[in-house]
Amino acid sequence: MKYRIGLHLFFFLFVLFWLSSCENDDFSLDEYENSNSHLMSEARHYFEEYASIEMEGEPTGLHPGNIAPEWSKAKVFIRPETMTVNVPLITEATYEGSFYNDVDTVSGEFRDTYFTVMLQKLVVVKNLETDIYSCYIATIIPSEEYATKNRTKIDKMCYSGDPNSEFSGTIVYSTVTTNYTISVEKYINGILYDQRSLYYASADLYEYLNEMAQFLCSARINRNVRTMTKNGEFGGGGSIELPEVVITPDPKPTPPPPPPSLPPPYTPPTDPVMPPLGPPAYPPGYVPPTSPPQTGGGSSSGGNQQQHPLPKLTSPAPEYDAMTKKINAILAQIYETLKEMGVDLSEFKIEISMGCASTARREADGTIGLCMKFVNGGYSLNDQSSIIWHEAYHVRNDDPCNMDEHKVPSGIGYSNIPSDIEDYIRNELHGGRISDQAYKDEITVSRIKSPVYYRNEVSAYQAEMNNGINVSSSYARERSFLYWKHQQDLKIAEQYYNK
Repeated sequence: MKYRIGLHLFFFLFVLFWLSSCENDDFSLDEYENSNSHLMSEARHYFEEYASIEMEGEPTGLHPGNIAPEWSKAKVFIRPETMTVNVPLITEATYEGSFYNDVDTVSGEFRDTYFTVMLQKLVVVKNLETDIYSCYIATIIPSEEYATKNRTKIDKMCYSGDPNSEFSGTIVYSTVTTNYTISVEKYINGILYDQRSLYYASADLYEYLNEMAQFLCSARINRNVRTMTKNGEFGGGGSIELPEVVITPDPKPTPPPPPPSLPPPYTPPTDPVMPPLGPPAYPPGYVPPTSPPQTGGGSSSGGNQQQHPLPKLTSPAPEYDAMTKKINAILAQIYETLKEMGVDLSEFKIEISMGCASTARREADGTIGLCMKFVNGGYSLNDQSSIIWHEAYHVRNDDPCNMDEHKVPSGIGYSNIPSDIEDYIRNELHGGRISDQAYKDEITVSRIKSPVYYRNEVSAYQAEMNNGINVSSSYARERSFLYWKHQQDLKIAEQYYNK
């Protein structure tokens, strides 16, 4: 069934809503204490003309149904390049659901789910450089930490375009009338750490749209439909469970008319820059000319502080695909942990290392390489954060050294081995008890690197053990062993390297 929204429907809802709400009687923008009221008035004028245009299309995905904006409660945020108006909505439909919250770093499978209601609001954004408007329905899904059954709490925790946002969760931006999904963004404490947007879509649009749907991590979503009462309010209604979130467009949707012509300074785009989306695709008009606003990322004063999601690691070979997926699933959480400690991972190049037996390593060019053991070694998230912290310390502090290995005389090995280190070598180093011969091999040294290499390692482990990250007891023992081992190797290197 086709969904049609027109001028008569929009203003009918508006009149009913105003008549039923005492607090909105005699409301005017002049009474709203906001220094940007003229911008809000302009945004409202744009939206009302936009909403009056008749459009046909399938109401896909999380469609709110009939809507009534609450302009008296709107908030304006100004950034160097954009003006954003957040407008609460009274909607015919509301949504709630269960979402996956945890990824097993060993299997890569989703494990637990959490329940939360979702909130939808109107977002009108203006590009201050081009004076071009666009509007979106923003669907806000809080993370598990902030999950709630109270939509008012969600409204207060997330405002699109707010430079000081500390929101954690997902924001879905969709077209207002047809609800075609344009962008899906994930945040941790106001940091955009991942995004799928039609402004950066691949050539295969339908594959990309499917990826956007999977990106929501929804286990189950319920749609609650409210009926219109005599006084114009929504009330009652049943609950409809949606088997899946559908964000695939109508294969042959009707292109919408051009954006409405508003009084200056609004100027409709003459030749908007659109992503190279080959057919089949949305008609050009369905991708708004102004992208959704930047949220979070610091103060709005100053120059351009465009925030970008964390880069995703690329698998170097098919056999590393599963490993890469596991690392990408946890990288944002590690990023946030280390950022609080003064380590910004966006300053470092990180990649998947092939053929290494350790957990991670510093490559010759300063790249942090993550090895297979990093995800398959049974490490906790804190362990993995500390391991990357260790490698970042190497990048920042290592002295240059020769990585060539030299042979040492036969029979050279470790002596005066502490009992706890001996116990670790015999019973934990290789996942179980080893033979006496294997133990002897472990404490015997046949090749050695430069003393500078071991000084770098000793310094990095010493710093890591004092970085304050609460690691697991098993990793703490592994780290203590490696710290001791590198100290012994340093003594041998100082005696035999280049001799």
